[in-house]
Amino acid sequence: KDTVQEDIRQVEKNLNDFYLTAGDTVTSEQRALENYKAVALTAMAAKIPVALNGLDNINTILTDNDAENYLSVGDISLIGITKNDYNQALPSLTLAQAGLAAAESVQTNENITKALAETLSALNKTFSALKDCYSMLEASLVGSGFTQAELDIYKTNISAQQTAVSTGITSV
Repeated sequence: KDTVQEDIRQVEKNLNDFYLTAGDTVTSEQRALENYKAVALTAMAAKIPVALNGLDNINTILTDNDAENYLSVGDISLIGITKNDYNQALPSLTLAQAGLAAAESVQTNENITKALAETLSALNKTFSALKDCYSMLEASLVGSGFTQAELDIYKTNISAQQTAVSTGITSV
């Protein structure tokens, strides 16, 4: 009889130890998941403004009245391609911002995964717009109304934005 009671106590102890261990494991996994969620939200919050800045740079170039007669003269189709890319990237970025806001508000795996996909899409579309904008600048001419220095500044800005957005794509 004592042996049976000792066996029962040992089984109960083992079971309690198992629950404690399993509880700690779940807690550790939950903690790791929460950390991943926080990293994802931070990455998106940091990279969406980078894409927005890139699109702002493109808009500045496309709306520059001094440059309009000189842009893409070597290949006129590039200005239309750049505008089209810009017009596709802008709503994609708005969608990414809304997705991030939803993911921050209700931090479910589904919301965060959706926001990550939307952010990555916006970054990719922005990168494409920046790439085509740079090609458009390469096909541009300079003159009295639009100097080589102004063209070089635009190229430098767009190139820097390409690098920043590319880094964003990698980090998201």
